[in-house]
Amino acid sequence: MEAMVMREMRKGPGPGRRRPRALFSHLVPPLVMLPLFLLSLLSPVSSWAQARWGQLSRTVLSNGLTLIVQEYRQVPLARLLLLLPGGASLEGSGKAGLAYMTAELLLKGTTQRNARQIAEEIDRLGGDLSASASYDYCAVTLEVLSSDLGRGLDLMMDCLLHPSFPAQELERKRSEALAAISRSQEEPEAIAEKRFRSLLYGSHPYGSPLGGTRDSLTAITREDVLSFYRQTFWPDQAILVAVGDFRAEEMRAELEARFSSWSRGGSALPLLSTAPPPRLQGRRVVVVDKPDVTQARILMGNSGPPRDTPHFFPLSLANAVLGRMGFSSRLMDRLRSREGLTYHVESYFSMGKAGGSFVIETSTRTEKVGSAISAILEEVRSFREKGLRAEELTKAKTYRKGIYYIALQSMESLVAQLAEIEFYGLPKDLIESYRERVDRVSLEEANEAARQFFPSEDLLIVILGNASPIEDQLRDPEGRGWLHDLAEVKIEKFERE
Repeated sequence: MEAMVMREMRKGPGPGRRRPRALFSHLVPPLVMLPLFLLSLLSPVSSWAQARWGQLSRTVLSNGLTLIVQEYRQVPLARLLLLLPGGASLEGSGKAGLAYMTAELLLKGTTQRNARQIAEEIDRLGGDLSASASYDYCAVTLEVLSSDLGRGLDLMMDCLLHPSFPAQELERKRSEALAAISRSQEEPEAIAEKRFRSLLYGSHPYGSPLGGTRDSLTAITREDVLSFYRQTFWPDQAILVAVGDFRAEEMRAELEARFSSWSRGGSALPLLSTAPPPRLQGRRVVVVDKPDVTQARILMGNSGPPRDTPHFFPLSLANAVLGRMGFSSRLMDRLRSREGLTYHVESYFSMGKAGGSFVIETSTRTEKVGSAISAILEEVRSFREKGLRAEELTKAKTYRKGIYYIALQSMESLVAQLAEIEFYGLPKDLIESYRERVDRVSLEEANEAARQFFPSEDLLIVILGNASPIEDQLRDPEGRGWLHDLAEVKIEKFERE
């Protein structure tokens, strides 16, 4: 769901993401189809949340669509997010980029409007209508003045229900996507992240490039796009979140009237695989040789837990201490403040429905690659073995609570968080109880998370840079201690697609 309130935990499973990142990270639990009538449930809201935002309601329509409606009176806007499970993970072999292309083309023509008319209509409203795809979902977002919501919904539903996927628009988007691949091959960060993702996830769906490859994009046909749309763009298991300056009951009635007649017209939605990504055993180092880069790019990590892990709060606090609190984190303190090896280093967990990854990333001068990797591994090993200090945990709790509730001041983040809660089956009171859940994490729980989820021995290390001097550092028997434990080292030449 690719800009979300939990950005510091990273949208989408693993690197390879673009900034701004996804809405959150991935999929919705199955919903029970209800016969004939609607089941309406008023979700509990804390007193402070009710006072700030107003009423929240949750409704499941007879077609399986879940409606979540939240009043938000601070600005005269309305924002809707429609989430449809079944993203790039359902593309199939050789079809990388199909979900992305389908989402891109959704707003490029209907049976009643062409692409220009759609763009002009939303521009006249001063609003925004967009569609996107990630590994476990496709999403459609609408934001307009609340007074113009009716016209905005007319346009959104026309694109959703009657897309024409014009052949000329497919060719235009294909050209744009191929050009984006060409540009990305000039960006060291993008090159390293793409290779890291491929090596980490292997044949798992998360290992496929979301934007496709030259070969897969060239092969995608209009029939492929139509088939993917018919397979995934249906209400059963979908989520619609509406937040804005309106009365919740009136908005719920409006959305029920508009969406309750939407029904499945294609084949059954395949079950999204929840098999976790493979976990690397031992250490593996891959150096991607690109001599013209000015600095070496380093990524290291392994597969990680899914978003609904019961260890979310302990590991997020532990990770804040290791590499997410800027200059207060151990990695930044060691590599930048004390040793001057890098301008920035960070660690993060990227969590999807099936799983995700733990990643540490940085850039450094070519001659300092060995020193940087050695310092990182020493810090992670010490972190696992000795754990957090009590004062570090206290700082991490303050940090996590602060960024969470500051982020929730924006309508966009509130919409994303409500969708994430439903998508992952997280506690319905997460917003109101977040502070308490953070505060009750003990030092013992945080240290157990550090031992369990922060690998120092089982690691994939990808280095993009000038391989010759980097290889000299890797082979230096008098060099850093981490070199003696490497199970595999591979040098490969960077090749353009």
